Amino acid sequence: SDTDYQMEADCQFKATIIETTQYHSFCRTEEGYLALVPDSTRPGDVLCALYGGCTPFVVRLVQRTTSIQIEEGFGASNQVNVLMELVGPAYAYGFMDGLPKHWLEEGIRKERRFILV
Repeated sequence: SDTDYQMEADCQFKATIIETTQYHSFCRTEEGYLALVPDSTRPGDVLCALYGGCTPFVVRLVQRTTSIQIEEGFGASNQVNVLMELVGPAYAYGFMDGLPKHWLEEGIRKERRFILV
């Protein structure tokens, strides 16, 4: 019956929500965007879009240094390098719709390079 079908659909929806949000927390970014981030996310962590990806990630500053020797394929040595640690995947409304690319094109945000460790 329609009632049984609706009850089953409600049950499946609730189970999906619980599974999807397990080990994650809701937060608001400094810019006011709502995001679902890993529970281990801390204030100061960065929500970023990585080239070639469709999911934003939370990364954390490990250290900033000026003299890391980088392998030839990755660029010149003796430059300021930022080491970031991967905290985990996130969901942020708009990021999956190309918002970061738009920010780059409009000059709202700049590309940043870092070494993921």
